[in-house]
Amino acid sequence: MAQTGLARDFDEMVLAGEICFLLDGVNQMPFADRADRVSRWNNWAHKLPGDNWAVFTCRSLDYQTSLELPEVHVQQLDSQHIQRYLELRLGANSTRLEEMQREFEVCLNSGDHRFKDLARNIFMLSLLVERALEGKPLTANRADLMADLAERRLLRELSEGRQPAGCSETRPKPSLPALRL
Repeated sequence: MAQTGLARDFDEMVLAGEICFLLDGVNQMPFADRADRVSRWNNWAHKLPGDNWAVFTCRSLDYQTSLELPEVHVQQLDSQHIQRYLELRLGANSTRLEEMQREFEVCLNSGDHRFKDLARNIFMLSLLVERALEGKPLTANRADLMADLAERRLLRELSEGRQPAGCSETRPKPSLPALRL
């Protein structure tokens, strides 16, 4: 905690009810004793002191009844929200925004629901925008597009140090072979 630059001690902040615990990947626990683990998470979350929060992110049905916590369901983006994301990411009056809007419109109105399904997911939309900002077309064939998005995700995980135990940090960045159909 000293490295965070926060002036107060973690325990102090917990007792004061000033912490929001963000817990992701809980659904990746071993399946064999998952019920017991979820029960322990439930007890822990309900016993947090003060006004502390615990937010678990997971797929809809992973803990629907087990954690007994309020639920928030994230909806897919509609066209207006996709547009707003592009404006926030690229600047409301930028030339690049206009170019990307045109490219997105072509893809969204092509009659192929698969691009729309990707763009409606905020995480995939962010990867699509990264790709477009590098000058790569969004209209590439589906296999190339998906291979590129998967490689982006993998490289992000590795660059943030989330590689499996035993992986050497001195390994060169991986490059996935292009899929050809």
